[in-house]
Amino acid sequence: MRQSNVNNHLRDSYEFVIKLIDYTPMPCTMWDLEVGRFIYTNKPFLDILGYTLPELRALTFTDIIHPDDVEISMKVFRDNIANKRNMDEPFYNRYITKDGEVVWLYWSKAINDYDKDFGIGHVTKVEEKNVPLGVLAQIKK
Repeated sequence: MRQSNVNNHLRDSYEFVIKLIDYTPMPCTMWDLEVGRFIYTNKPFLDILGYTLPELRALTFTDIIHPDDVEISMKVFRDNIANKRNMDEPFYNRYITKDGEVVWLYWSKAINDYDKDFGIGHVTKVEEKNVPLGVLAQIKK
């Protein structure tokens, strides 16, 4: 393939992924594996956190993850990167919205493309009463 064809293919692939995220009805986000920053999110994800896409892109995960959840959240994130694996186990953590509200997110699945240094995940906003007791105990240690 000529370089221009490769560049066109990569651009088209990125645009296809963006369309998939946009048309997914559940909250979905794409992140940069190297710096832990959001690259793109759909409207349902933005609605949960109350940020615009440019505002969210300017933040790292640790800027908006609840302070008590940063350590465990980043451990899971780094372990997945170090072992080059997808997040196959459900994961819960709290985020701070733009308005300062604490929201629980349930990460049902995340895939990471280690060749391109990005990941994509689906989340669901949940009430604390629906978070498993084991998760609450681990976070509140």
